[in-house]
Amino acid sequence: MAIRINDGTVLQMFSDSIPGAADQAETYLKAVAQGVTNAGLPVALQMDKLVMVSGIRVQKVPCLVAEPTEKRLRFYKTAHYAEPSGAMLRLGWYLVGGDRASRRVLGIGGASERDADIVMQIAESIHIYAVQPAMQQIVDGRSDGRKGSGGFLGL
Repeated sequence: MAIRINDGTVLQMFSDSIPGAADQAETYLKAVAQGVTNAGLPVALQMDKLVMVSGIRVQKVPCLVAEPTEKRLRFYKTAHYAEPSGAMLRLGWYLVGGDRASRRVLGIGGASERDADIVMQIAESIHIYAVQPAMQQIVDGRSDGRKGSGGFLGL
C-alpha cells in the first residue's frame, strides 16, 4: 500500500539535498534503516512507494516506511525517501497520519495529545539517530571525493 502525500495527511516533514550524491539513494535508505535498527526504536521497517502529487503530475518514489510497533499508533508512519535530481540527492521524510489525527477535532476517535507526543518523539529520534548520521555518511563518502564543510546542517 503506497503512502500518499497531501496536506491532510502530513503532520511534520523534513527535506534537504546533497550535491554530487545522486547515485547514493539506496545507500542512504539502507543507512537510515541501519540507524533505526541500531537505536532500537519502537518501529517496524518496510519498503514501499511514496506517491507525491504536484499539479497534474504524479510521482512515485521508493521509500522506507517506519511504522510504530504500538498498535494504537500504527496509523502514523514516517516515510523516508531519497531521489536523484540531476547530480544532487534530494532526501527527506514525511510523518503522515494527519487524516486520522484531524478526526480528533471532529470528535471521531482520533489520537490523544499523549499519542501525538509519542509519535513526534519517535520521528525526532529517527531523525537524530538515523537520518542525520545517514546524511553525514553520504556527505563523507561522496563520489566526487570532496568532504563536507563541517557546517552542513550543523553536522
